[in-house]
Amino acid sequence: MVVLALVAMVIIGAWVGRADCAGCASHPRYLVSVVPAAILLAGTLGAFGTTYRVWRRGGSWVTWQGAGWFLMTITLIYIAISAGAVRD
Repeated sequence: MVVLALVAMVIIGAWVGRADCAGCASHPRYLVSVVPAAILLAGTLGAFGTTYRVWRRGGSWVTWQGAGWFLMTITLIYIAISAGAVRD
């Protein structure tokens, strides 16, 4: 998920660099902020959902919980940093 979010950020960043009009500069900023954050959030929820399902089956759930906390931390850091880009 982290790799997918990074790829989305790079693709949107390249697209933002090619914007020709002054009025359309604000919309790509929102995309750079929202799309990777949404991908990371989906990964976070998926990891915690998998944690619960593996725990109910009696399997080794600790790895999935660690992945969920890692993705949640990365998601919150990314949202905090990208919020500054949207505010400007």
